Formats: sequence, structure tokens, C-alpha cells
Amino acid sequence: MNSAGRRAGPKRTVTVFDVDLPPGIAFIRSLARAGVPVVACSSKRFATGRFSRYVTGSRTGPSVHDSDRFIAWLVDEMASGAIDLVAPTSDYVTFCVAEAIEKLDFDPHDLGFPAVDALRTCLF
Repeated sequence: MNSAGRRAGPKRTVTVFDVDLPPGIAFIRSLARAGVPVVACSSKRFATGRFSRYVTGSRTGPSVHDSDRFIAWLVDEMASGAIDLVAPTSDYVTFCVAEAIEKLDFDPHDLGFPAVDALRTCLF
């Protein structure tokens, strides 16, 4: 375990959002083919990526477009360890993960992200 209470090693689980869009589908397929466990997460019950043979798990969460609610949910899920790593499938997801990381005071590198300020610079 590292300072954020996260597992170390190659079998960390990656949560992929936007699983009904091409970037999400591409992340699912690429990560799974590389042997990485993938969890598809969407607010939509029938999002395409949830049914991929490459997904090791599926979860429901708030819409990434409802940023306040999504960030609060991410904070809870990341703090509990239910979400380990997050694939940066869109600007919405990247922004919300940066906000959650800042609220949790985690080292962004432990979550596979660069510094929060660097993310904001890229986004804005």
C-alpha cells in the first residue's frame, strides 16, 4: 500500500467512464488486452461499454456532466478505495478527478494523474 492506502503493483483496477462513447470503449479494450482489470462505470443502465467482454466489473454512478454530484461521489469512492485508478476519457472526467484529488489531498501520481495544477493548465 502507498501513502493514499492504494494497492501497489501491476493489477490495479482502472475505472472507465464515458463507456458509451468511442474513447471509453477504446480504453476498455486497450487496457483489458494489456491484462489490466477494467470496471465500466456509467449513469446509463444500458451504456454499450458495460456489456463488453473486456470488462471485469460494472458499476453505476452519477453522470460526469453533473460535476458537483459526480465530484462528491468520486471523493467518497476514491477515499473508500472502491475506485483505484481512473482513465482520462474526457475533459469532464479529467476535471472532476482533479477536483476530487484536491479535496482528498491525495498524491495525484498514486492515482495515475499528473499534478492537479498541470491538469487545470491543460484543460483551461
